[in-house]
Amino acid sequence: MATILESCKKHSSVECKMSFFNSFPTTFQEFLKEYGYDNIKGEAPNYSNSENHLVFFFETASALKKEAFIDKLIHISKDGKWDADSVNSFQEKVRDYFLANSELFLKRLNSKNEKEIKGFWYFFSDEPHFDDGISKKILKTLKNDTKMKSVYIDIVNKVKKENIH
Repeated sequence: MATILESCKKHSSVECKMSFFNSFPTTFQEFLKEYGYDNIKGEAPNYSNSENHLVFFFETASALKKEAFIDKLIHISKDGKWDADSVNSFQEKVRDYFLANSELFLKRLNSKNEKEIKGFWYFFSDEPHFDDGISKKILKTLKNDTKMKSVYIDIVNKVKKENIH
């Protein structure tokens, strides 16, 4: 990944962005193996480069069909749980991308099964101190999608219950 990113910084192209996108983790577990931090094992191989990688990963969206990029975001997020550092940064970037592309994002999300949808919303909403501001924006976005709104509210209640400190 680091080699591809270095090459892309020197010679940015659609092909380079596609190569980085295709090399980027496809699951939350792969993401943690590449960018996470473990109290026992320490830093993952690209932990210290995670922010540069994440920024470039989101830049690759310009070289792809939005549907493919959104599908990958959903696939990574669906098994995710909040953590500090790279996971938090990824979550923030997913949220920003969702808010900027909510109509298409919801269309792609509605094409997934219930477990994937719930997993996505769990990761999206999970954090140590629940953000009511983000939640209000999502509820406003979901006002015409009663089924998705219901799933979102159920997951938010679960997140709030599980993250009592």
